[in-house]
Amino acid sequence: MISQQKGAFRVVKLAAWSLTAFAILAIGCSRQGNFTKYAVRGVVEQKDVMAGEMTLKHEDIPGFMPAMTMTFKVKDRAGLGDAEPGDFVTADLIVTKDGGGSWLENLKVVDASKRGTVASESQAPKDSLDKEIEALPLINQDSKKVELGQFRGKAVLLTFIYTRCPLPDYCPLITSHFAAIERRLKKDPGAYQKTHLLSISIDPEYDQPAVLKKYALAYLENPAGLAHWDFVTCAPGDLKKLASEFGLFYLPDGNTVAHSMSTVLISPAGTIVKEWKDNEWSVDEVTAAVTAAAKTEASRGPSATKAG
Repeated sequence: MISQQKGAFRVVKLAAWSLTAFAILAIGCSRQGNFTKYAVRGVVEQKDVMAGEMTLKHEDIPGFMPAMTMTFKVKDRAGLGDAEPGDFVTADLIVTKDGGGSWLENLKVVDASKRGTVASESQAPKDSLDKEIEALPLINQDSKKVELGQFRGKAVLLTFIYTRCPLPDYCPLITSHFAAIERRLKKDPGAYQKTHLLSISIDPEYDQPAVLKKYALAYLENPAGLAHWDFVTCAPGDLKKLASEFGLFYLPDGNTVAHSMSTVLISPAGTIVKEWKDNEWSVDEVTAAVTAAAKTEASRGPSATKAG
């Protein structure tokens, strides 16, 4: 009887293990060390070999994200070189658990029969340095109207994010960097008074004020910081104008948005003085640039800035 019970226990244990293994295979992911690997299938929308990136309109990634169009880093340079817009590809999506990033590996072209049939909807980058930005109406996390013009006399650091972004090295990383910059600036009262931070949502339909406020408070040490750092949304038409001004690519697709990344420093005079593309910039570098812009303009006096 005892032997039969042990045998039955082994059978149950084996069955439970098998079900677990089947579940992992069914959702197309595996957990190894400090990262999780997901199986990805989709159509190439566009690629940037120099930047090592690909925009992929992919199928559901069970356990991670629904079907959408997303821009990924690609470590498989050979696979990136082989694939072209319109190709159906498979790949492994690696997502680290420590916030270190995400990327595609083992990229393979499965079907190239529709190569060249995909039209890009990205905005063409523009040379925007030293250019004034159009004053477009924005709405912040407190449902208050905001315009870039109201920050004349201050150095403004702005970036583009959306609250549902699932990749740790995209919006969450940029917002974490902004939070660190906010803390650094606060230690210098003179710089703090002459600067402002702005995070602009590229998902205006979902990122309404209440959503933006909840998102903001997750990164701020104190709600009072919202007086210095606005999280804003705007009308879809105005967002297109802003994206064009900054050469930002974004492509809404259901619940998510494929997008490039752009962080911009606007001088107290209202012109763009510095741009950082992608996410490969440091908190030290950007904080120093923002502080220098604010203090340089402040030292020149009111005549250095234009009337708002």
